[in-house]
Amino acid sequence: MFLHSLKYLAKLKMPDSETHVNAVIFAQVIGPLFLAISTLMIMHNHIITSSVQEVIDHAELRLTASLSPLLIGLTILLTSEPVILRGDYLVYAIGFIFLASGLFRLFFTSVWLRLMTNIGNDAYTQVISYALLSYGVLLTYHGYYNIL
Repeated sequence: MFLHSLKYLAKLKMPDSETHVNAVIFAQVIGPLFLAISTLMIMHNHIITSSVQEVIDHAELRLTASLSPLLIGLTILLTSEPVILRGDYLVYAIGFIFLASGLFRLFFTSVWLRLMTNIGNDAYTQVISYALLSYGVLLTYHGYYNIL
């Protein structure tokens, strides 16, 4: 069993340098973006609450908020490969998260709007902001300091 696992690992194809560079570039962009958004959520909760209310009130903003993560997720998934040894899986995972959230927002808009009304709740906002902060730190580290 163990030898079979080693043979499988030996057959794994490492991605070419272009896909690794794409993942690093995405990590360099998305990591600081998550850090900035989470810092804004922690320090200025009232701005986030008013922005969410704007999205809830306007249908065109809801459509934009649905299509943007969908397109970003597809772009990330199509230009990177998951390689656990290099840390590119962080970027690949965020691609799946963006894609899933875009599809969820597009097909289950009423449920998404009910979830958005919870943004005014301080505990809910704090959990989201600290999760974004930790993921932003991981992505920034991978993008700037863990370049292989």
